[in-house]
Amino acid sequence: DRSPSRGLGDVYKRQAVVAACASELAGRPVGWDETFGDAGLDSLALVELRALVGGALRVRLGGTALFDTPTARSLGEALRAQLGLRAGGPHASPPITLPEPAGTVVRRNALGAPGARAVSGAVQIVGYAAQLPGGARTLDEAWAAFAAPAPPAHAPDWRWSADKWAAATARALDDGGGGRGALAEGCAHASRAFFLEAEVVRGFDAAAFKLAPLEAAAVDPAHRLLLECAVEALARAGYSRADVSGRRVGVFVGLSGHEWQLLQREAGALPSAHSLVGHAASLAANRISYALGLDGPSVTVDCACASAAVAIDLAAGCLARADAADEEAGGGGGDGDGCELALAGGANLLLHPHTFVELARLGVLSRAGVAAPFGAKADGYVRGESCGFFVLRRARGGASPDGAPHGATRAAGGRALATLAGRAVGHNGRSIALVAP
Repeated sequence: DRSPSRGLGDVYKRQAVVAACASELAGRPVGWDETFGDAGLDSLALVELRALVGGALRVRLGGTALFDTPTARSLGEALRAQLGLRAGGPHASPPITLPEPAGTVVRRNALGAPGARAVSGAVQIVGYAAQLPGGARTLDEAWAAFAAPAPPAHAPDWRWSADKWAAATARALDDGGGGRGALAEGCAHASRAFFLEAEVVRGFDAAAFKLAPLEAAAVDPAHRLLLECAVEALARAGYSRADVSGRRVGVFVGLSGHEWQLLQREAGALPSAHSLVGHAASLAANRISYALGLDGPSVTVDCACASAAVAIDLAAGCLARADAADEEAGGGGGDGDGCELALAGGANLLLHPHTFVELARLGVLSRAGVAAPFGAKADGYVRGESCGFFVLRRARGGASPDGAPHGATRAAGGRALATLAGRAVGHNGRSIALVAP
């Protein structure tokens, strides 16, 4: 029976079931328009809620359903919309997802969540450089490290002293309220992470970038790593500094965290012109453009864990605009805000214990020291350090900075390393919680 009255009754029943399941987990009544996050349900509780709702309604919910529809009312309506379009019983229902705007081509992943949107004017990765924990720097070394990862380690002594860590955790425990026991246990494991070696973080060839020793000492180590990786990535792609200087080459850097500034203040460093320029995140990309003489867009973005991914998306968009400008100019290389080559990447360094303690208080760090996305034993994530850049280029049309056509890839023995076939950036709006992925 698919009459309007029957459909209206079905959606009310489903909303009531969802609200009842959420109330059971929250230990109090949860309103139909109250988000699950406002009801106090964390990510682990959401996994349980998804199982409860799925079992009660005999449907299979997608992995992102409770994030995309974070209230009993919206989830019930999404279920009604999804189930109303198919024939057959509820046992074989597909993962629940929200409808996409008309005309959008969407690829879906195995969990039923929207994936990357296909884009015209594909972008090629023609070079790279990286600094990864364990000394990995090449693609083969990185793959080997991912396939057989070493366990995370506690912060080495040169990062911060045991006294500084004890002071940071003590302050957190003093302000921990009734959760002191859980917080103490969390802090005991919190400092485990994947760290870069001392020579990678501390070492820097200041003369190669014409920086005076006093200025170099004030520059954030993450900025220094980005400089070195940018030059190495361009070299692997076959471009020297002379090849790119004065050309429309964009720099897009993902960078999150401002611990270097905090360290300098704690060390008693006096404010100076060097310190201001040395720690400003906005200048991380600008420093590369300045050092190499690059005339394209130069942007630093902070989107937390997604910073480098968003930087790559911005770079691809910039290349696409240049492609469109070329077409409008009849292949004559139109001007505008696009670029003919782009550096895109990011860096993350863990320089101060306070962020570890803050994350321990949030309860998001793994006490087992193991990251297990979507796994039954997942209990949080493990922090890590790295720095890396991709060199991106349009896959068709236009000319590369040295005048060679884009079809004649210079990298990797005459071929591109990979092609970026799709990309997407978005936000869930008012979903389960502000910091939900």
